[in-house]
Amino acid sequence: MADETTSAGRPRGRARRVGGFCLVSALALVLLLGAGVGLVALRLSNGPLQIDGLSRRVAAAVAERIGPGWSIGLRGSSLELDRENALSLRFSGLDIRNPQGDLVVRAPLALVSLDLWGLLRLNVQPRSIEFRETQTTALLHRDGSIAFAASEANHPVDIAPHTPPSVDGVRGTVSPLSAAIASIFGVVLDSGGVVGALDRARVTDARLRLIDEDGHERAVFARVNGLFGRDPVNGTRNFELRLDGPHGEWRFGGTLRDGADGQERSGVITLDDLPVTDLLLLSGQSGMPLTTDLKVSARADVSLTAGRIRTMNAKLHTGVDWSNPIGTPIVAAGNGTVIKAEWDSGYGRRVEIQHLNGYVTTYNHMSRFGRGVSAGTRVRQGQVIGYVGSTGLSTGAHLHYEVIINGHFVDPMKIRVPRGRELDGRLLAEFKRQRDQIEATMQKSKSATTMAQRDAMR
Repeated sequence: MADETTSAGRPRGRARRVGGFCLVSALALVLLLGAGVGLVALRLSNGPLQIDGLSRRVAAAVAERIGPGWSIGLRGSSLELDRENALSLRFSGLDIRNPQGDLVVRAPLALVSLDLWGLLRLNVQPRSIEFRETQTTALLHRDGSIAFAASEANHPVDIAPHTPPSVDGVRGTVSPLSAAIASIFGVVLDSGGVVGALDRARVTDARLRLIDEDGHERAVFARVNGLFGRDPVNGTRNFELRLDGPHGEWRFGGTLRDGADGQERSGVITLDDLPVTDLLLLSGQSGMPLTTDLKVSARADVSLTAGRIRTMNAKLHTGVDWSNPIGTPIVAAGNGTVIKAEWDSGYGRRVEIQHLNGYVTTYNHMSRFGRGVSAGTRVRQGQVIGYVGSTGLSTGAHLHYEVIINGHFVDPMKIRVPRGRELDGRLLAEFKRQRDQIEATMQKSKSATTMAQRDAMR
């Protein structure tokens, strides 16, 4: 009997030892992997790490994402962390050419964010690309369409600009306004283009030069920052551009989508703080004798069918931006009821407050909402309703504040708030006398109530 017990116990003991060894090995592997990742992150926090041999694989992966026939040229790769602390490859040069061999993008610096788990499986998959210090020329055709080309500071016009693929077939058959809007949709949505093929792309410190068909330079934007992204939930493409124009900074963005049949396109385009003088430059009317600091903001709901405007509902509006660090408290402008506290596409986290007399104030791009702030909540003036962030279509931490009166956007900086009447002299003295008399009466009433309560307790 003892021999049987011993022989039966040996396999179980051996299994326990094997299981323990496997567990210890797995833990050791996890610790080694964690230590390796930690050491790499520590090294990258001190600057880029030179990595050779990945350029060819990354170029092939990016070209595959854009489409057949595209080619990518990369130079000088090194490993670093991007602004979101994601693992990225930094290149000292990036060229993208279309299937016809034309140069579409030339970036002196580029940052390609990588999928970490894919990289551990030796599968290079780019998550996003940041193009830095690009030089771009935009050609405004007489038919309204817009063509783009990469350029260099020393040779700004040596490459023929190309319109987006979806616009080529409709040029000359639609109105100039339709062609211009279709060009914007094409840049953002066309899968056969650089931006439309990527889930996320960023443009940093770029330079944009606008010319017309006569070769005249209409405007130069010395600094352009932009963000393009795909919403994984509803499939829309969001974008925001900040442009330093000849007469100040302005913003241009939107949320666009493709229809199921490939012919229908729709979306919302927004324009904020465009100086009228820059608008005249863009429209070719810069020779008009007009000097003004007026700025234009607008929002347009547009739908296109085969490059032609089917419906468009546009309205002017004004708002104001205040730049502050992320986490700065945002307070309510007045007493009211919260009618919205949720994510709102390009506005990011947005709060809308209904006040008296048809006034509504909105607060946008928040990093988070204030405690207890939700639809239906009553708030008081000065109460913290959220915190500054950079959510939605935003290229930097700021608060975008709007005021709406009876459904119409107004300039928050030009609202005249009624002032209360100020008392002085005899009227002020009479007010104080009546106030003191009322307070004395209330004090006597309070004393009488206290004595009555004491008598009742005896």
